[in-house]
Amino acid sequence: MVACHGWDITGARNAGLRTAFLERPGEKGPDRAADRPADTPSDLAVSSVDELATALGC
Repeated sequence: MVACHGWDITGARNAGLRTAFLERPGEKGPDRAADRPADTPSDLAVSSVDELATALGC
């Protein structure tokens, strides 16, 4: 499961899936902090789709 929200990653992990956190720092706008990979345990943390593809060997 690839997601940018901690609750999605947590749910996927609890369901037994491997997870990848895709960081999107500006996704909630300028006045709210986005979810951060350091706050969300996942199998992989990346900051772009290109980085995800490289990490997965695609």
